[in-house]
Amino acid sequence: MGTNRNDSTGVQSLKRALSMGLLTFGISIFFVLVSTSLLITLNLTAALLVLLAIVITGVIFDIMGVAATAATERPFHAMASKRVKGANEALRLVRNADKVASFCADVIGDISGTVAGGAAAAIVFSLITVYPSVTVSWGNVVMIGTVAALTVGGKAGGKIIAISRSHDIIYRMALIMGWWERLLGIKIVDGANSVRRK
Repeated sequence: MGTNRNDSTGVQSLKRALSMGLLTFGISIFFVLVSTSLLITLNLTAALLVLLAIVITGVIFDIMGVAATAATERPFHAMASKRVKGANEALRLVRNADKVASFCADVIGDISGTVAGGAAAAIVFSLITVYPSVTVSWGNVVMIGTVAALTVGGKAGGKIIAISRSHDIIYRMALIMGWWERLLGIKIVDGANSVRRK
């Protein structure tokens, strides 16, 4: 029986890895197409703002992923008993913390980092056309170094916020998720395969 259980777990892990890979591929293509089209049409200042928005998106989703793993169910049980709006959605997020964290931090967070690196390289080439004295090597060093510093620094500070204010963050996520679920008529995070965390 132990062998069958291990085989089943292995198959589930493989299916999950494949689905996450396909999801990442699809979202990556979307992000790259949107960011590339924006960077081509925008001036240098606007392109830098788009790059900053990509970095901030990665940091925000990383905060959401960490908050999901740090939060516990207890406060949301009390809210659910009082029929507070968003409490049930928050419970689903906490009970599926591994999936939420994987999507927010691994999928969106990593995609944002990759797209930001590509966007930084594109901006360097635009910068060279405006300022011919800037070399490609120095431009890449400064731009990618700046993006890395903002990303790492933002995520480091974000983790402190995510851990200390995890329940507030999860509750706000739950309200947004609930709005989208009502709009789309589907459950974004299923509560069926949940694991209770008191």
